[in-house]
Amino acid sequence: MTRWRMRQISPCTGLSGDRGEADAGRGTVWLLGRVQRDAPVPDTPGRKAQTGRPYRPDPDEKVSPVNPGKSNDTTACTDGSSTGIFGPVSGNQLLIVADAHLGITPPAVEEALLEFLHQAPTLGDSLLVNGDLFDFWFSYRRVIPREGFTVAAALARLRKRMPVVMIGGNHDRWGDDFWQKDLAIEFAPLETTVTVGGRRILAVHGDGLTEEHWSARLMHRITRHPATVATWRALHPDLGFWIVDKMSRFLGSTSRDPAVLQRASTRQRAWAARRLQDDPALGGIVMGHTHRPVIEEIFPGR
Repeated sequence: MTRWRMRQISPCTGLSGDRGEADAGRGTVWLLGRVQRDAPVPDTPGRKAQTGRPYRPDPDEKVSPVNPGKSNDTTACTDGSSTGIFGPVSGNQLLIVADAHLGITPPAVEEALLEFLHQAPTLGDSLLVNGDLFDFWFSYRRVIPREGFTVAAALARLRKRMPVVMIGGNHDRWGDDFWQKDLAIEFAPLETTVTVGGRRILAVHGDGLTEEHWSARLMHRITRHPATVATWRALHPDLGFWIVDKMSRFLGSTSRDPAVLQRASTRQRAWAARRLQDDPALGGIVMGHTHRPVIEEIFPGR
């Protein structure tokens, strides 16, 4: 018997955010996959994540045995022992990372993400980057952001080892030409569907669906408009990034307010419920944007 399971696997300092309640969930890594109910639970005694909590499989859920084709060595994000804190994974596993906001986070966040990308093929079968990997990304005809170069190079290397799909977020939606043509990474500016274990999963960042104020909704329309993108591309990159930096500092206090994010998360759930109801063939929805790590079964098995 099989069923679906999604679990949080943020092992490295910085991936789940260490900037207080307002940033809780930033950069969280998830594992989505099909789970074998009658398989043995892996023995991981004494393993502890960076949060200090010991890793214990849910007693009501049993995970699949190690796929012989995958290593379980995740020492790059652990204390150097041979058994990683992730636990073994099998086929039909989709790794998900979102909302890292690289560029405004401490260096430890990028270092942890690079270690994760290096180990990703040992943890799952494909990677979904579900928006806002960068606090700002814009691909010009001949220029890419200097701050994102190291991670972009790591994704290019990873693409040769496993499939990588990227969704644009409200901070990094403008890069399809670079990701797809130069790195052969599938990129969708708004949403796409992926197949996990034979089931169709909708991936969408989640911005533009939950904004309370009319000004936020207007901003989303403006930033998505082709005329805005063309105008921005005409600016010198240094000027463009300077403007974004000033705007990010001004808008940050509101976008990271815990109460605002919680209300947005509630509206996301309502949107997801409607989408699942309208499309019975949809097996699940992956969303980001609110920085709220939540796993919820809205309908049986979905």
